[in-house]
Amino acid sequence: MGEKKYMKKKSKKILAIIVAAFAIIITGGVIAYLTDTDTATNTFTVGAVSIDLTEDNWNATNAQNVVPGQVIAKDPKIANTGSNSAYVYLKVEEPVVNLSAGGTGPLFTYTANTTNWTQLSTSTSGSTKTTVYYYKTALASGSTTQALFNNVTVAGFDQGTVTGSKNIVVTAYAIQSNDLPSGTTISSAYATYFG
Repeated sequence: MGEKKYMKKKSKKILAIIVAAFAIIITGGVIAYLTDTDTATNTFTVGAVSIDLTEDNWNATNAQNVVPGQVIAKDPKIANTGSNSAYVYLKVEEPVVNLSAGGTGPLFTYTANTTNWTQLSTSTSGSTKTTVYYYKTALASGSTTQALFNNVTVAGFDQGTVTGSKNIVVTAYAIQSNDLPSGTTISSAYATYFG
């Protein structure tokens, strides 16, 4: 009889193990169906740096047949038409000519607005003088700078050697003012991205 009792006990253990295994299998199957997923969509609007160079008082007719000492309205400024604030710059390229007093020099002179603009560099190469200025603060979206200058004056040029058309070329530049590499300043940004 002791063996029957032992077999009965063994059978109960095996049955308990089978039931436990079956419960694990059923639970595992149920867990496989109890799942979840979620997605988050984040929308980013891409910014833009966009500028316009304007000269409200420029009239090309006034630049015809100029004479020494003539003052001509010319007021370059930059409008930020983009969605991001920007550092802005103006490069002025002007012709170098023979002067009536001797030597050479720019055909035009002007007085820069140093309250709002700072001269970054100036150089003369061949017959062109190039000067670069930067606006002292970042220009917000929808804002316009003060004019770099309001007029140019024709220098006393040597009328025997200076003839034909001469150009002042003003070029505007802009770069985003936010999230530039650490240590980037208004002046160093120009050299890095446009120099």
